Amino acid sequence: MTEGAVLTLESVTVTAGAAYEYGLAEVSFSLAAGECILIRLESGMHNWALGDLAQGLAAPEAGRVLFEGRDWLSLSPDEAAAARARIGRVYERSLWISNLDVDENIRLGSRHHTNRPEEEIEAEAIRLARMFGLEDLPRARPARVRSRDLRTADWIRALLGERALLLLERPMREAYAERGALLATAARAAREKGAAVIWLQGPGDPDILKTLEPDRVYAVAGERLSPVERM
Repeated sequence: MTEGAVLTLESVTVTAGAAYEYGLAEVSFSLAAGECILIRLESGMHNWALGDLAQGLAAPEAGRVLFEGRDWLSLSPDEAAAARARIGRVYERSLWISNLDVDENIRLGSRHHTNRPEEEIEAEAIRLARMFGLEDLPRARPARVRSRDLRTADWIRALLGERALLLLERPMREAYAERGALLATAARAAREKGAAVIWLQGPGDPDILKTLEPDRVYAVAGERLSPVERM
């Protein structure tokens, strides 16, 4: 384990199967506060286990996953919930509570897990929306919001509040391509505040490498991670 790491994977293995289309084989890496890794996915790759493992929603078959130095499997349900509240995630495919408006979905986590005033949460969410090119938060049911605006709302939800870790799983999928640099810039700002960042990039996704400035780049090869040399 790396001292002071936000997220550590130690020889983690998960087999592909009913739960995940793609697994991991003896994957190890560590992320400190403010660090970022970019992981390039293979063509056709989806439903990968990494995000759920990092968030403590899945248990490895072998190895350990530690968040801020503690094995997810050692945490009580309340401790795990409190830890997850400090993780922002853009899922590979958008996940929304269908009977809440999108703006209510965005604010829900902060309202539930923090004591921040409602007005403060709303103001930060609107600031993020405008930073990403929206005039306001989408204030309609998810089914009535355009898919690209929903993707932008995913970004807002992930970045809202104080985050120790950002899991950005193909965040440019079904997104406005010209806004990729805005998200990469926002991720860098979060890093400056101490957040660690994992950005998954699929084939055909806009290249945000120069703006994101990750500390390390990996490529998925089978179920393993291979370091990528940068020019």
